[in-house]
Amino acid sequence: MLGLGALALVQMTVYPSIRKSAPQMLEYVETMPDAMKAMFGLDSMDYTSPAGYLNTELFSMIVPMVFAAFAMGAGSRAVAGEEDRKTLDLLLSTPVSRRSIVAQKFVAMAVDIAALAVVLSLCLWLGGMLVNFDLDAGHMLAACLNAGLLGLVMGSIALLIGSWRGGRGFSIGVTGALLVGFFLLQSLSQIVDGLRPFRKMSPFYWYSNGDVLRNGLALADTAVLLVLPLILAWLALIAFDRRDIHA
Repeated sequence: MLGLGALALVQMTVYPSIRKSAPQMLEYVETMPDAMKAMFGLDSMDYTSPAGYLNTELFSMIVPMVFAAFAMGAGSRAVAGEEDRKTLDLLLSTPVSRRSIVAQKFVAMAVDIAALAVVLSLCLWLGGMLVNFDLDAGHMLAACLNAGLLGLVMGSIALLIGSWRGGRGFSIGVTGALLVGFFLLQSLSQIVDGLRPFRKMSPFYWYSNGDVLRNGLALADTAVLLVLPLILAWLALIAFDRRDIHA
């Protein structure tokens, strides 16, 4: 959390110097292959505006990946981690239902992600104050929460896999592979026509579709990112409730 906040502060403070060299950087990016530009979000690179700068430097790849990694760790620890540490039997011996355990773990993960989003938005706001960064604080908070929702989707997938099968390593591995697949699908669908019909299967599509830094949260996109974790958490409740736990 502190590392991400420090990175945000650094990126904000160097913005004035980067803005001055934006034309030269754009010329260099134009020479790159289309696939590479799409992969790293450089096809819509814009250093001339605050929103474009943050989108290019942080919110196209770094921030969503950090939130996803954070949430995947939390989701895999929730049930599968307890099982790997041999503490799940003790947890299940308490007068708390299995569904309640999963629900509480999910809520705790969501609260932690929300806290990370708020801290990041505060760091961005503080950095912006130092360099007279002309961007609405509400939109910065919305962008951080949007990244948090993407992370919650991936964390909920890890929670579901851990609740269904167990094994923290297995949960992290499968969810990590899905994360890479989702990211590639969204990135490459912008240049590969054959992938375009499938891009809505990626949570990255709903994350990046509305340009939150400029426009704020979009109702439809936010609704998808809110509903998906709830569905995944509900499936995790069912999977863990029906699963045989072996000591």
